[in-house]
Amino acid sequence: MSSSSDIDRTLKLVLGVKPKREDDRLKPHKPCLLLAVPDLFEAEVLHKNQIEFDSTPRLIETFNTYFDAVATPNEGKRACMPYVHLASDEIWYLEPLPGCEQAVREKPAKGGVTNQWVRDNVRFAQLNESFFTTCFDAEVRNAIRDAIVEKFFSTQSDKIRRVINESVASIRYELELRRNEPKRELHNVPNEDTRSASFRRVVLAAYDFRCAATGWRIVLPNVKLIEAAHLIPWSKSKDDSVQNGIALTPTYHRAMDANLIAPSTKGVWKISDVFKDSRIKDYDHFRELEGKRVILPNKLANRPKDEALQYREQRLKDY
Repeated sequence: MSSSSDIDRTLKLVLGVKPKREDDRLKPHKPCLLLAVPDLFEAEVLHKNQIEFDSTPRLIETFNTYFDAVATPNEGKRACMPYVHLASDEIWYLEPLPGCEQAVREKPAKGGVTNQWVRDNVRFAQLNESFFTTCFDAEVRNAIRDAIVEKFFSTQSDKIRRVINESVASIRYELELRRNEPKRELHNVPNEDTRSASFRRVVLAAYDFRCAATGWRIVLPNVKLIEAAHLIPWSKSKDDSVQNGIALTPTYHRAMDANLIAPSTKGVWKISDVFKDSRIKDYDHFRELEGKRVILPNKLANRPKDEALQYREQRLKDY
């Protein structure tokens, strides 16, 4: 439990953040990134005081969600900017890569902060120690959110609070899924967007963002090239557990949903007979998948259950 002095110190840091002003309006970038930080603690993914940029896709994804709720159409959605410029406030510090100390200390000129600049110069961002310590307390996280909303988004408070509530609900459902306690009853399940976001995060984390068919691992800000697919569709199973999910690129996801490919109980891919026509060269990629090992999570508890694999095998189509 955080002491009142620790909480006061944390809130003072939050209220001391100085967003950039443009056209007599505060830019929402810094407050939106700060709103995303309590969500990292809520989701129990921030165990040490190091927030990496590219390898923390949740930070950018959550920033984007909050930013979309409050930004105007002409404001660029670039999480790299507040990631770097929050270091001008006392709440956030940047740890440079070796040899990049001067570049990080001076920061790029206006418009020079890019995703690539962050990758080339910054190891991670570090929170003020008081802020980091108190964020493990749920009441403090709520107080931080309230302070940010009241100071920076007072004219949009209803909208941003609705997004915050949806984000927290999604995280709570995700934690249940990660503990292998999926909610099965329809009346207990969050709304469709919230539920889908939770399922996606759980499955992609289990597969380390790697496609189970191609082996491709792609983690980029603002880009989702690996998707979470249900083995037994939600409409039939009401099952969002990781054992009913698999990570796939969009093309292979669509092919599986069309019953043209299937992961088997033997741990290899099977394909529909339609792809076995060697006269059609465009099917080569699918023919190469036949008998190829399904790339599964390292953790046995996260691997697909047999009934889900059997469901897919039994539905392979012969067009």
